[in-house]
Amino acid sequence: MNPSLLRYALSTIEGHPGHEAFWAAVEALLLPEQKQRLEQGGDIRRSLWLKPRASSVAVALPLVMEFEGCRLTSYPDPETRGDPWTIGWGSTRHADGRPVKKGDQITQAQADALLAAQLQSDCVVLAARIPGWGNLSDNQQAALLSFSYNVGPYWFGNDGFGTITRCLKFGNLAEVPSALMLYVNPGGPSEAGLRRRRRAEGALWSAQ
Repeated sequence: MNPSLLRYALSTIEGHPGHEAFWAAVEALLLPEQKQRLEQGGDIRRSLWLKPRASSVAVALPLVMEFEGCRLTSYPDPETRGDPWTIGWGSTRHADGRPVKKGDQITQAQADALLAAQLQSDCVVLAARIPGWGNLSDNQQAALLSFSYNVGPYWFGNDGFGTITRCLKFGNLAEVPSALMLYVNPGGPSEAGLRRRRRAEGALWSAQ
């Protein structure tokens, strides 16, 4: 699913909950078994009203900011020393969907807007893919939003994320903090920072 298409779809739905572009984008995010269950239950569009909870995004913002840091001039990926280039609070694309390139610059306001928009977009993706997303607390959703901002929002059900996928799929929620600690790029230059981040995400997940 193209993130720029999802952002476009989301930008069109204010006052138009049945907009074709929105529903096409959301339905494309569903796992096959999720789509089948919803279709069996009736109108898939009526079942899929996925408005992000502003509170979980607000909780996620300071955590993401703490570990991403903000730089208004683009910088290379620490693992590859090149692509993907990053800017602002860890954004790899500009608001219009263009990839960040070496030498790009933005303002602080643009950086803040990119972060908020990406968290909102990621929240919609996670709501479409993770069973029981709406039953998670704001803190739990925020922890997964921070994780997703780091690894990308399409991890649930994909190769390499089997442990945390199983925890969420089968409701083993107490095991999520330990599952998060598996994703730290062991041996890489970012391992120490990722361990701190995963511990913070796990603590937020477990907070009442």
